[in-house]
Amino acid sequence: TPVLAEKFGGDGEFAVIALVVTTLLSMITLPVVSMLAN
Repeated sequence: TPVLAEKFGGDGEFAVIALVVTTLLSMITLPVVSMLAN
C-alpha cells in the first residue's frame, strides 16, 4: 500500500498510481469475465 511504501522508503506516488490502475482494471475485467462465464 502507499502508506507502507512511504514508511519503508519506497515510492509512495508510484504505489498510489499502481493502486488506482489495478482497481480500475479490476472494475472493468470482473464484469466482463462474469458475462463471458454465463
